[in-house]
Amino acid sequence: MLGDFSGTDAAAIDAVVAPVTGTYLVLVSSFDSGFDGTGTYRLTMTKTPGPITVSAGDEGGALVTGVAHAGTIVQGDMDVWTLNAVAGQAITLHLAETSETDDFRPWIRVWGPNGSVLASISGLTVADVNAVVAPVTGTYLILVGSFDSGFDGTGTYTLTKLAPP
Repeated sequence: MLGDFSGTDAAAIDAVVAPVTGTYLVLVSSFDSGFDGTGTYRLTMTKTPGPITVSAGDEGGALVTGVAHAGTIVQGDMDVWTLNAVAGQAITLHLAETSETDDFRPWIRVWGPNGSVLASISGLTVADVNAVVAPVTGTYLILVGSFDSGFDGTGTYTLTKLAPP
């Protein structure tokens, strides 16, 4: 087992590294006291290396330097963005809350092309990645979500790539 997490409204399995190549099973169920709860859920998955897919109506994709990319985090959501960097370049990102309706706390994570976690930063209204050095050349994943106590906050944000150019 690589991860086992629960929450009242949301749960996050973050930065799990696959030990071997293959197909992995993700099991989603209710964790209420009788294990008999019912309801709907949203499941978001991303991995690196590899291309990302942004669902219709969701936010994410390639970041453009200097552009404030707007996004919305709904309950249990995670937006996936990408940027390309050359080994040795500094990565600088600014994530700012623009509104919140349910305890949204900006959370930004940067994953290298090899799956390494380079940054995981959250804040009350902003979260900044300041000059994290790219260890290898390639495509980096930028994950945006809410870091409130239940990982279920909702709100809007802007994400700006300041570097690399």
